[in-house]
Amino acid sequence: MENSPAIVFKNATVTYGDFVALEHINLSIKKGEMVSVVGPNGGGKTTLLHAVLGFVTPASGSIQVLGQSPQQVQPTGRIGYLPQANAVNRHFPVSAWDVIAMARHSSQPFGQRLNTEDKLKINAALQTVGMSDHRRHHFGSLSGGQRQRVLIARALAGEPELLILDEPSTGLDAVAQDSFYQLLQKIRNQRGITILLVSHDIGTVSGFVDQIACLNRQLHYHGKANDCLTAEIVKKTFGDHMHVLVHDERCTTCGDAHG
Repeated sequence: MENSPAIVFKNATVTYGDFVALEHINLSIKKGEMVSVVGPNGGGKTTLLHAVLGFVTPASGSIQVLGQSPQQVQPTGRIGYLPQANAVNRHFPVSAWDVIAMARHSSQPFGQRLNTEDKLKINAALQTVGMSDHRRHHFGSLSGGQRQRVLIARALAGEPELLILDEPSTGLDAVAQDSFYQLLQKIRNQRGITILLVSHDIGTVSGFVDQIACLNRQLHYHGKANDCLTAEIVKKTFGDHMHVLVHDERCTTCGDAHG
């Protein structure tokens, strides 16, 4: 696994008019790492993802993704993106296979039919996420966890080097969340993809990711997940009234820090 950075923020500040969404962010994520961004609502987590995707441009500082500016790399298909669940129309009348096929159509000239290689990529992506038996099922009839797996398969069908996910476990129960994060680990291990995700659940995600970035406009922590977070960092990120309940046995180092 290469240790060269997949994502680099250098003193990057992102503003919307007079509002500062991200302030002086310095962050480096290595290729092949699985990293979760955690923080309060309105703390800039989605803005950080949008900056990586090139949807917003820093007012100062710089961002590099896979060795290029986000605006250069985004159209190349090297980034797969899974937006928040509420941004996806699950009532659109298509099968799971059709949803994944959209990723291959997007790289083809308009009107061109999928070829044998495209279909093999789609079927391989379905198999990776464990949804081969549901390929002809209506997308809207699938459970929340199954829909997320199909959407990940759509991203994988484009063969990205970097996978971006915005709160992918929202609406999933604890069992489905564990299964989902295990799937992300499997994808990272098998394909060597860098994964950057936003999560609202520190306790659960810390058992699966390599690193945690703790964000509330500024970056207050970036380090090993199994080192967990100190009470000081939790206070800086979430405020005085935040309490972390440790409910995952994998976060064994967290008990004293959050007590």
